[in-house]
Amino acid sequence: MKTVMVSVFLFTVLFFSCGTARPHPDMIADVDPVSLGTIELELEKFLSSALEKKEATVVFVPRTDSVYLQFRFQTVTYRQYWDRSGRAMFKAALARYKDDYDARNLGLKPAKASRAYGQLKGYTEWGQLNVAVFLSGKAYPRMELGYRFNNGSPYLTVLQRRADDEGLAATESRESLNIRTYFTRAQATELVNLFEQDYLLSVLPAAALDKRIPVDSYNETPADAYTEIE
Repeated sequence: MKTVMVSVFLFTVLFFSCGTARPHPDMIADVDPVSLGTIELELEKFLSSALEKKEATVVFVPRTDSVYLQFRFQTVTYRQYWDRSGRAMFKAALARYKDDYDARNLGLKPAKASRAYGQLKGYTEWGQLNVAVFLSGKAYPRMELGYRFNNGSPYLTVLQRRADDEGLAATESRESLNIRTYFTRAQATELVNLFEQDYLLSVLPAAALDKRIPVDSYNETPADAYTEIE
């Protein structure tokens, strides 16, 4: 009898705690993640600077108003999350990169070029399998937006810096890897189109839109520093 009472008590606590859990502050709709399809990006080959095309799955998460790119890098599956302000920064970075490309103004030294269009704090998950329960690694890396030449051709780049694991396996003192993703102008434009907020809202069911939680604390045009060649 005592065991039964304890079980009932635990069930009651769990039920009410789940029912009263506060939503994520950036939540815009209580809807499961929505797949937006795939895009192409480019990654450096293992132990080489040569690039290879990779497919990344793009998923919208309405409960956090975030979009993640899921791809494999060196046998590990990564999810790279972009919140609304991060998506706006990527869009602004692409616009500036196109202007610099057309003006042939891509002359910064590599270290400065890597962060020419700004930096932000990101979020990533990783693991050996592409199932969420196995993505035990979690970190908040610095993300640098800039450009880089590879084999004579310029690319818009996102450098996800190495960061300490804060997930379930954090006791193992693991780190996420440095990952630089490369985009041609066409590839980056395709991603920006998926990042557009109007498009993201359009993929939600009408019933969810009627009940969506407004988000009014974002800066659509975040300031970012640009360093000219001295």
